[in-house]
Amino acid sequence: GLLLVGYVVGTKLADGVDFPEATSAMRAAIEEFPQATVQTNGEFRQEQEDQINQILFLVTLLLLIAIVFSFLGIAITLALAVFERTREIKKRFKNYEKYQPLIDRTLAMIFEKASTRTRVSFEAGMYQLGGSVVNLTSQGSQLGRAEPIADPARVISRVVDIVMIRTFAQKKIEGFAEHSRVPVINGLTNEYHPCQILADVFTFIEHRGAIQGKVVAWVGDGNNMANTWLQAAEILGFTVHVSTPGGYEVDPAVAGIS
Repeated sequence: GLLLVGYVVGTKLADGVDFPEATSAMRAAIEEFPQATVQTNGEFRQEQEDQINQILFLVTLLLLIAIVFSFLGIAITLALAVFERTREIKKRFKNYEKYQPLIDRTLAMIFEKASTRTRVSFEAGMYQLGGSVVNLTSQGSQLGRAEPIADPARVISRVVDIVMIRTFAQKKIEGFAEHSRVPVINGLTNEYHPCQILADVFTFIEHRGAIQGKVVAWVGDGNNMANTWLQAAEILGFTVHVSTPGGYEVDPAVAGIS
């Protein structure tokens, strides 16, 4: 609730504000009011300057806080819109309603880590929504021949509409995305597993309602799933309690927590 309120307040405060211009105008207005007194008392003028600086500092701080809350509110709004969209698409699928917004769209799936569930779910989903799929592996393409990641990223993204990669190091998918002309989905890396967590959060919402303010327990290794649960909690406003065996703790630097 605080984040949503912050989003509304932040939007109202930050929308269209020219910070240098606003600050200058504020200083001029404050200085203009006690002009007669300031001119006759140098000591008072210094005190007045200090007060002006304090006011400007507080106003700037409030504006920065408003902007931060605004961005957090936007993140929550976008995430909730994704879950609502998912609910609608699933409802149509269960009711056998033909819904194919991805006609003439192609997904390239790149598997450096083999998977059954990831391939079947992405491939079936694309076909059900009217699209098509190209399946690539490191064994059957140039991806496994030490070619710089920028080259296949440029080539593949010229001929498809979206890419999903399931690989090892996070830096590899980030390097691919940096040189890609189309969106890149993280199907899994050693560090993160966002698609799985999105599916888990959606399942929670289906059965228990909104996840904001709730508590989730993670029992197991401090792996890519645990890292992504912690990230989701920060974005969506819920709490994760983590319990891991000794020697398998979450790496705070990877999970992005303090």
